[in-house]
Amino acid sequence: MTPASAPSTQANRTGASLRYAWYVVIVLTGLYMLSFVDRTILSMLVGSIKRDLGIKDMGRLLPGHGGLMDRLDGVLPSAVAAWTIFTLLP
Repeated sequence: MTPASAPSTQANRTGASLRYAWYVVIVLTGLYMLSFVDRTILSMLVGSIKRDLGIKDMGRLLPGHGGLMDRLDGVLPSAVAAWTIFTLLP
């Protein structure tokens, strides 16, 4: 290896390393987003299954209501919509 080619080799390694780092960030971000959506959907499904089976944890505290987690599951879509609207407003 000649001294003149050493800087270009170093630049190539740095560029490849940077591309790999961004690739990892994008993949991990995608996995995080998928896990959030999955967690939210499962939370809503578990609430409806428990309601069908009649085994709600806090049903005695608020008769006729599923409990605290069902209240939060109902607010979640509204909170996402409100956050999106307020983020897009100037």
